[in-house]
Amino acid sequence: MTNNGRFTGEEEFILNGKPTGENVTSFWRWAYSELDSNIVRSALAEYIVASALGITDNPDEAYRKMWRPYDLMYKGKKIEVKSASSVQTWNVKNKGKYTFSIAPARIPGEDGDYHDDSPLQRNSDFYIFCIYEPKDEKTMALNLDSWRFLVLLTKVIDEMSPTQKTIGIGPLMKLKPVECGYGELKGVIDKLR
Repeated sequence: MTNNGRFTGEEEFILNGKPTGENVTSFWRWAYSELDSNIVRSALAEYIVASALGITDNPDEAYRKMWRPYDLMYKGKKIEVKSASSVQTWNVKNKGKYTFSIAPARIPGEDGDYHDDSPLQRNSDFYIFCIYEPKDEKTMALNLDSWRFLVLLTKVIDEMSPTQKTIGIGPLMKLKPVECGYGELKGVIDKLR
């Protein structure tokens, strides 16, 4: 049996037709508790943005869809979410030297597969660059006051750097993204076109 939708967390692992006592919540706790790791923080940033936009209960956005060519869909707008932080699970030498991937990618064909002859392009309408900067070591990534969001229309990146693969915080700021906090993010996205 497969689940092509949202789990509740109570679904149990089965062995020989019987529950093992482990469930999806146990897996999530085991796999995703290290919020400062890059892999988990990127998923957390996507969730935080989805939450700010009020779409976490929307059936089409109720769970993370990892294989589509953008991260979120909001009111018909495709959004790419990127994250960075001065806090890592390893010792960081260059705190505040954030670099984000903005590489053009292939879009899947009508058959859903990625083809070598598909054009490279950025497949979103917006980029939201999420930066987690805690005030002290005790602050957790769940404190939304420690996040700032830089919102930029993808067409601005395409016009300035059509083939560029990464962008640092300095060059990004020169593109004049709209900077906001969690509470303002939805309003910023609603106003930008």
